[in-house]
Amino acid sequence: MRLRPQYRRKRSQDFLRYVVTCALEGKTELLKERTIGVEVFERPADYETGEDSIVRVKANEVRKRLAQYYQDAGPGQEVQIELPAGSYMPEFRWRESSPPLPPAPPRRWKPLAAGAAVAVLCGVAVWIWYGNRATVFDQFWSPFLRSPRPVLLCVAHPVVYHLRGRPREAPETLVPLTDIVRDPDHYVGVGDALALAQFSSFFTRTGKPS
Repeated sequence: MRLRPQYRRKRSQDFLRYVVTCALEGKTELLKERTIGVEVFERPADYETGEDSIVRVKANEVRKRLAQYYQDAGPGQEVQIELPAGSYMPEFRWRESSPPLPPAPPRRWKPLAAGAAVAVLCGVAVWIWYGNRATVFDQFWSPFLRSPRPVLLCVAHPVVYHLRGRPREAPETLVPLTDIVRDPDHYVGVGDALALAQFSSFFTRTGKPS
């Protein structure tokens, strides 16, 4: 039996209305081939989708009709419905309200002027990059380098304890607290000594007494 065109169009409309409604309502679990066959095309719940391809055929037909419709309608449509191949989940695309402006015609510069402009831009970029680095460096060190007084480098003394009147090796028995004495101003940490040497070398290179 051959279906009339009006009937085929109604089935396409029912299919499109069903998938769009399910998508808008968030019922994506209903957008399955068997469910669509039962709800839209009145197939039994246990029908064989491999033998009855009504849903796949109708989806392909609707996909082609949508593409043809938007091609003939022109840019006036704000919302465009698309049905991706292999899926029953429609996608909605919003078109821009006004067509984009045409690109400006390219300017034809003379080769010499274009080369000079590129060279100037590169020079400005390099100057800005190195200028920013120098500016940060000067801002950090200017309080030290511009001061008329020499820079005073101070290093902390770590706390060291010794046993009063005893050898420096570890004792074999416990000792009273009165025998543990602090030895100040005789030791410097290795890390502090290294930092002191680096700062002293830096100020020497810049001509700043320290």
